[in-house]
Amino acid sequence: MDTRMASSLNLHLLRMFEAVARLGSFSEAATALHVSQPAVSRAVRELEEQVGLPLIERGSDLHRSAIRGVRLTPDGQALQAHAQGIFALEHAAVQDLRQRVGLQSGTLVVAASTTVAGYWLPGYLALWRQHYPRLHCALRVGNTEEVAGWVARCEADVGLVEGEVTGPTLEVADWHEDAMALVAAPDHPLARAGTVTPRQLQSCRWLAREAGSGTRTEMEAFWAVMGIAPTACDELGSNEAIARVAAAGDGVALLPQVLVADLLQLQALQVLAPSAAMLRRAPTVQRQPRPAGTCWVRALHVLTLRGRPRGPAVSMFMTLLRPPG
Repeated sequence: MDTRMASSLNLHLLRMFEAVARLGSFSEAATALHVSQPAVSRAVRELEEQVGLPLIERGSDLHRSAIRGVRLTPDGQALQAHAQGIFALEHAAVQDLRQRVGLQSGTLVVAASTTVAGYWLPGYLALWRQHYPRLHCALRVGNTEEVAGWVARCEADVGLVEGEVTGPTLEVADWHEDAMALVAAPDHPLARAGTVTPRQLQSCRWLAREAGSGTRTEMEAFWAVMGIAPTACDELGSNEAIARVAAAGDGVALLPQVLVADLLQLQALQVLAPSAAMLRRAPTVQRQPRPAGTCWVRALHVLTLRGRPRGPAVSMFMTLLRPPG
């Protein structure tokens, strides 16, 4: 194979390769791109010749166009990462231009983790519709990890999450503080204990979200700070489900106060008062005083793609999110 690298990439060939890499199949890539499978195979071979490197691993007994479940070489994996960024920015450019047509039409895609989408965001979306009725705002809901991925791939313009997010492609800014409280059913043994200690919480059954959720990340941070290593922990798919299971008497949970406010008012749940030692261990917060019964406060974050120019719709939405004062 010629090892001389071309001075530029053929974006048509790169698009074919990216589809194969993303979908894991020549035939599925052909269907998605509305071309024939042999055309996709030829394009990938031509791109390999252009870059002077093998991009896809091939078995000696398989015809290239018949490969299923393709595996990328290390060089192919590196090129796929670049291709995803290139085509994500292409998508962003198209969306930006659509929004610039007099701000009379277009779609702003906002991604949010579940608690933010259900309890923090509705008021902002109502304001958006009030001020910009001709611009559609689409909401995608997932856990923190999913939201970060959507923003990184330009599948969402703005992300709003509860968990900590890191990564070289994302801009992360603090937005709000979200008070969290330990809760259990009123007839739970710890509900009658006055204040609770880490030792008492150690032996409890905990109710937690799945890995990748912002609430799970905060709960694990809480455990680490308090020196708790639970011996029993059940995973549930939503904070609402956790709150209902806790109200049924089956465990304790660390949940946002905004989410459990109704159940607390109905006395279906009770806040477990943290001991003074636990409060001393808890991180300091900007907002003072600390809300009653709160043993943990987490930051909510706004995510945008680093280096992506902000169109007018995104700029207006970011201004709308800015806390007053």
